[in-house]
Amino acid sequence: MPSKHPSGRLISATLFVTTILVFIGSCGDRLLDVEFENDPVGNFDALWNEFDRYYALFEVRHVDWDSLYTLYRPLVNDGSTSAELYDAMTGLLAHLQDEHVSLFASGFPMFQSGSDKEKLLFSDSDPDSLYSDKTALIYNAVYEYLDSIYVGCTDYDLPAYFSWYGTISPDHTNLQLGYLFVSTFELAEAPTSYYDSVVKAFADYDGVIIDIRTNGGGSSGTSNALIDRFADQERAYSVSRYRNGPNHGDFTAPETYSLSPTSNALGNIPVAVLTSSLTGSAAEHFALSAKVLPMATIVGDTTMGILGSVAKKILPNGWEFTLSPELCLSIDGACYEGIGIPPDIHVVATRADVDAGHDAVIDRAIEILESAAR
Repeated sequence: MPSKHPSGRLISATLFVTTILVFIGSCGDRLLDVEFENDPVGNFDALWNEFDRYYALFEVRHVDWDSLYTLYRPLVNDGSTSAELYDAMTGLLAHLQDEHVSLFASGFPMFQSGSDKEKLLFSDSDPDSLYSDKTALIYNAVYEYLDSIYVGCTDYDLPAYFSWYGTISPDHTNLQLGYLFVSTFELAEAPTSYYDSVVKAFADYDGVIIDIRTNGGGSSGTSNALIDRFADQERAYSVSRYRNGPNHGDFTAPETYSLSPTSNALGNIPVAVLTSSLTGSAAEHFALSAKVLPMATIVGDTTMGILGSVAKKILPNGWEFTLSPELCLSIDGACYEGIGIPPDIHVVATRADVDAGHDAVIDRAIEILESAAR
């Protein structure tokens, strides 16, 4: 088994730690107490060591990190080219199959572990049609399911792609049902005024559909600010632990996270949350918290399964990488890392139906909300 600091290369360039897109909790910025030489071996050892010391998910993802060092370390020597180092590093990280693990190497494509896993928005589509599938889903929702008037977010100084909402057309239901589409939670600050406008618009409605099928995550503050506006009372929904020791099983004490309803929260309105295999990260925390709400139902497909926070680090040669130092569990102890959060009701639309103006996931959500109203 390799040592925790292979080859003891304590010379010139220091690894720095910064934190990006932290969904739950924070690792903080800190300077590591170990330095590695800025050569191919030093950079490889630095990468392996940082994962060995801070990555939280070896056990739940069933990865033998020590054996991978034995396999990939011999591929690098003092004369290795940057391309050879990149290949060794990406080969190593690919085994984690974790899309929160990335490598940003100057002159090479951005590498994301697990990005080769098949993720489909529709049951009859393929990965190459992902962009057009997203466009078709949005177009269909706007022009087939909503009344002619819907509200965008540009009036709130938010990106046009972020979110919009409207009322489900009487052609699809006799009830007053709201529909809120949120494409991302990747904003610097929670858009409280925009979310308050959603609450005000839907205050007297019979139910609300929240569509996060294309939402790959972002900020926990942005996602929490939204789900808190549909909470009926304070409810614990997840427990997190962080790596804090040299062994892969060394973690901090559990920290519990809870919903905190806002003063204007619509806690008594039935809600259907739509998910897909593209729903990830902070959007999965949104789904996880919705699961503890008695008035909420998750409809759609199983989510991505990347729930931990993300720490960004810099190697001696300037290459950057990310890892997750957090193990996140549901409040009842379930781990969805690498597996994804299953919906309460499994429904996947087809591209053919969407092109014809029908969305099986929205249709099922409408049925659920109509049943709840009855």
